[in-house]
Amino acid sequence: MGTKFGPAADIDWPTMRLYLLIILLAFALLVGRLFWLQIMHSESFRLASLNNLIRDIEIPGPRGDIYDRAGRPLAKSVNVYGLAYIPPRDIDSYLPSADQRRALDEESRECSYLHEKTGQSLREVMRLSAYLDMTYPELMRRVETERRRLFGYQPLLLIEELSQEQVIYLEEHRDDFPGIMIEQYSFKRSYPLEGAGAHLVGYVGQLSDSDPQSILDLGYGPREKVGKEGIERSYERMLHGVPGRRDIILRVESKDQDGDNRVIEGVADEIAPQKGTDIYLTVNQQLQAKAQALLADRPGAIIVSCLQPGHEGEMLALASGPTYDPNRFDETGYYTSLIFNADGSDNATRPLLNRACRNAFPPGSTFKLVTATAALSEGVVTAGTGFYCQGYLEIGKYKRRFHCHKRTGHGSLTFLEGISESCDVVFYNLGQRLSRQGDASQTIKNYAELFGFGAPVGIALPGEVSGLVPDRDWKREHYAGERYNEIDRSWYDGDTLNYMIGQGYLTATPLQVLWSANVIAWDGWWYPPRLLKSKRVATQIVPVDTEGTPLKPDENGQLAYPLAEQPLPRGLDGAALATVRSGMRLAVTDGTCKRVNVEGLAVCAKTGTAETGIAGEDSHAWIVGFYPQSAPEYSFVVFFQNGGSAGETAVPAARELLKYMQKFPPVGAENGES
Repeated sequence: MGTKFGPAADIDWPTMRLYLLIILLAFALLVGRLFWLQIMHSESFRLASLNNLIRDIEIPGPRGDIYDRAGRPLAKSVNVYGLAYIPPRDIDSYLPSADQRRALDEESRECSYLHEKTGQSLREVMRLSAYLDMTYPELMRRVETERRRLFGYQPLLLIEELSQEQVIYLEEHRDDFPGIMIEQYSFKRSYPLEGAGAHLVGYVGQLSDSDPQSILDLGYGPREKVGKEGIERSYERMLHGVPGRRDIILRVESKDQDGDNRVIEGVADEIAPQKGTDIYLTVNQQLQAKAQALLADRPGAIIVSCLQPGHEGEMLALASGPTYDPNRFDETGYYTSLIFNADGSDNATRPLLNRACRNAFPPGSTFKLVTATAALSEGVVTAGTGFYCQGYLEIGKYKRRFHCHKRTGHGSLTFLEGISESCDVVFYNLGQRLSRQGDASQTIKNYAELFGFGAPVGIALPGEVSGLVPDRDWKREHYAGERYNEIDRSWYDGDTLNYMIGQGYLTATPLQVLWSANVIAWDGWWYPPRLLKSKRVATQIVPVDTEGTPLKPDENGQLAYPLAEQPLPRGLDGAALATVRSGMRLAVTDGTCKRVNVEGLAVCAKTGTAETGIAGEDSHAWIVGFYPQSAPEYSFVVFFQNGGSAGETAVPAARELLKYMQKFPPVGAENGES
């Protein structure tokens, strides 16, 4: 009997034919099905495939962190869980049109956000508002805002930060909230110094048409946040994160009436965003906080810079008051309160204004450092030249009196004592002497510009103003209109005398006043201000220039800065500057600045009380200086807008600042710097 299988098997042809028939039938069915799918119904399936599209959207990346010179945080990106919402296809039926929105805003009415046909509210948003303890219109207003700003197929970010309990609850009750997504790539900007660093560090906000063209040209997506002020804006390119990608499945056609008719079917894939570059500033976080505390939310500014070799021009603190807390911008009405009072009037304190460099004021007697240098350099006075102050100086045919700040007079004094006592009569006399040699207004303007007045100092913060350095030609041009006459346009001896003591048309920023003292401390050299110290490249912290380009050492092992950041001589007379420094030191030991005579610091300083020219307004209070006298290490300026007498406001604050810096040197290993 033969075997059934193998080479010697007996072939069972009836069974073999059955197997072959089954194979042929299966193949025929497969071919038929392919013909039915690809030939007979290809068009319908092609259209069906188009109903679901995969489209990629950007996920904004976290910004780089900002640190001080010792690595202490000034701004950080904190990863939080956000609440995103995928609206239904008919979402626009719940939202007002552009015309309706304008009418609602004009009448200060709130939209009901009900469906235009059914009159019903959006169920999941109603449930969500109840859970989040928000009103339905309040949450729908966020839906409206996001909907107007984003493309129709993108999830709307309604809540930037959810608590852990909220995340757990929403995940567990996902079926009760159709369209809700927990956004794991949501980042909140945190400012540890709160108001103490606001004007220096700045803040971020949604990209808008009001942003400068340089930022709009970067091609950011509508969900990305950008720097609005301060360092956040100045170094936007470095700090900005690299967006990630999310592939979402779009449904072109809606489902049945009872089904979910959302535009987005789901998420197919995503790539995580990347963090921006971490940067390190020259400032000292603790000194910054101290400077802000000394302002006590009064209008003014306190700035400290470094003069030490290798650190020239580094900004150690830059505080402005009043200030604001950028961490609170998510609070309803907080930002508006910084601009308007509760009654709708303008907030006169203007807390958003950086008074350190974005507004100019009469510098008062701090400008005498410039006029003293000019008089010494032009040879109209020496350190020992004698003067007599009877409390005023009379000029002109009608004997107009120009008073000294000490109405009873200083009596006999030398020029050096005139600096230390800030005697106005001494400087009035200098103006008369310069006028005999030529156009005193032009002479003073020339020297003022050498000290940095009349032009931005060049700090890496947005909006620095130039101030005003007038002269005879400026006045004639400024008053050239038909409403003025030749009397208005003429430059008078009184204009020169006011100019000599930092009054009249002259205005300057606190930063300019500080840098004028720096030029004296540096013996006539100009070092540009520096705020950016280094940045993170991979795992290394590398020194950089102001633009963020890594620096390399030269043949002497010193960092090679670009030409624009190298020091320049200002062409000032060294002997004149030495005399001015002596006068500033005498002002601290025996003159108007005695209260900043901190033992062991050898401070050189000059006060200023500048009249505003507005009846009933208090004067501005100034003090500027540096220490020690022989080899200056630090400089400072304290300014109080409408602060009254400098001796009552600016000087006490400066003394406390100097004592703090003596106890905690802001540069070096003592403060954690490595």
